[in-house]
Amino acid sequence: QLGPVAKPLSMALAVVLGLIGVLVADRLSTNLAAAAAANRSFGMGRSLRVTRRHTWRLLGMTFWMLFTLGLAGAIGAGGYLLHQQFGTPWTLGLAAVLFAVVVWFSVFFVLTLPASVYRLLGEGRDFEQG
Repeated sequence: QLGPVAKPLSMALAVVLGLIGVLVADRLSTNLAAAAAANRSFGMGRSLRVTRRHTWRLLGMTFWMLFTLGLAGAIGAGGYLLHQQFGTPWTLGLAAVLFAVVVWFSVFFVLTLPASVYRLLGEGRDFEQG
């Protein structure tokens, strides 16, 4: 029985811990891209060192990614609601195609961003350099 102060305090603590978790996950995501590129010398420590000065940029990238995925989810939900509203076979097909495109885009988007960060920060190469 902590009283009425406990709920806002616990919410603030959850937000702070969540942001710290997102920041650490962002900084370590380049390690996954390095593993996919078969770079065994790029470990977690190097991932944290390389992304040290880019924490806020990575956080902005994450929020942009979540916003974009939210829009994709809203489009997918729109297809589902279209099918629920009309219930015809063509709306089911349309909803299935729309959902497949949204899922493909989401997977592509989520996997491409850490790979791009790894290429820029981990390898020190921009896409214009080849």
